[in-house]
Amino acid sequence: YFMACSAKGAQEAKIASSGLLSGHAYSLLDCIEIAGNRLMKLRNPWAQGGEFTGAWSDNSSEWTPELRAALNVQVKDDGLFYMQYSDFCIYFTNLDVVRLFNDPAEVFSQQHQQYHNSQYKKQWKLASVKGSWKGISAGGTLNNIELSMHNPQFEFTLPHKTTVWIALMQKDARYQGDDKDKNFPIGFYVFNQTHAGKRISHSFAEEMVDKTKFWETARECALEMELHAGSYIVMPTTFSANQESEFCIRIFALHVPSISLIPLVH
Repeated sequence: YFMACSAKGAQEAKIASSGLLSGHAYSLLDCIEIAGNRLMKLRNPWAQGGEFTGAWSDNSSEWTPELRAALNVQVKDDGLFYMQYSDFCIYFTNLDVVRLFNDPAEVFSQQHQQYHNSQYKKQWKLASVKGSWKGISAGGTLNNIELSMHNPQFEFTLPHKTTVWIALMQKDARYQGDDKDKNFPIGFYVFNQTHAGKRISHSFAEEMVDKTKFWETARECALEMELHAGSYIVMPTTFSANQESEFCIRIFALHVPSISLIPLVH
């Protein structure tokens, strides 16, 4: 995983006196518990400036020679710094987590040099498809059952029980014309497919497997789940009807998935 945090909004006055930069992203490198202290290790990607100046910063009196040596803490303007967990929660308002698939660190363990031994390899397979919400297919969430049934629906099949990550990404608003200045709240539903090639109908409640927790105004949303072998339907939606945009669905699984659009029959 990659993790980044930022602070903005009502925190700006407090941030200004802390050495941190408002609206700036910091890399979260580590979370450490040492000598009863919960510390966060962060880095300003710019490498210089923008370092926290409070408790557990480079020049902080909290550091003993032993702790400083244990964590190799140096007084340098290199963008690298520590802060206690409670301060992290006070100053930072956003935390973004990026899941990496087939990253070398994931498929190769330095503790086991048998890289080509399948016991130490975990290769994710990818299936992807593009689509759009346009006209009648921009149906919004299940808050309006009648309209939502017109949303694009995609059938995907898994040959074995597996961990599945489904990611929905909408086309960046900046590429969609002057009349669209922000992204829409998006999310998706996952249903059991009980009739191959057929769309989910109004009597869907008992077939729903999972859904995104929130419909957020974000470029992308994702969901992890454990699914048995079989066929499923994923239905991506915007929060409200008539919100038109293009999107891409990606499904990552340890066994090869297949995905295809189920046509909307008028």
